[in-house]
Amino acid sequence: MRISVVRSNPRFLVPFQFNAFWEIAMMIRPLLAMFVLSVLCLLDRPSEASEESANNWIKYFAGSWKVEGKTWTPGDGWTEEAVVVTRELLAGDSTIVAKHSGNWGDTVAVLGIDGHSGEFFEYGAAANGNRWRIVFGTVESKKLAGKLMARLGDGTKGQGTLEVIRTGDDIYEFTWQLKLENGKEMRGAGTNKRKRS
Repeated sequence: MRISVVRSNPRFLVPFQFNAFWEIAMMIRPLLAMFVLSVLCLLDRPSEASEESANNWIKYFAGSWKVEGKTWTPGDGWTEEAVVVTRELLAGDSTIVAKHSGNWGDTVAVLGIDGHSGEFFEYGAAANGNRWRIVFGTVESKKLAGKLMARLGDGTKGQGTLEVIRTGDDIYEFTWQLKLENGKEMRGAGTNKRKRS
């Protein structure tokens, strides 16, 4: 007789069914989380082709380059500079360290592939306090494009984009733009030509 009472009382059945569902959901939650993380890691992992392209760019950038460029900043307007950038291959030809002295003072940048995330990136810093990081989302044989994140010497932060177009074995062009958190913008463009001895 008690069985017929349980079946006819919906207020008893619904909590019982919900509790059973909740217990099952709690048991499989860690498995579901591991599955989702595994899928995300696979989707975020760079393909071998893009890593090969990134390594080709690293080797391409090695050497001394004459850079002729112009930069627009809110305080100074357009400024031009012509500098020689020396880019040295290090760590088994897997990383570039670039150095030059220009309008921002002595500048150093590191270009490589992050060992954890697989991102192709550049991190740079200048004597005037400017620092930046570029993560290249587009890595093709003739084109690099990525997200530019920067912090200026006065502490102002900004985000933007950078694009590099390889126009020959010994020449490439670049453009960049940066939108600052105060609403102002910076931008630049230039040409790099390899110096031959």
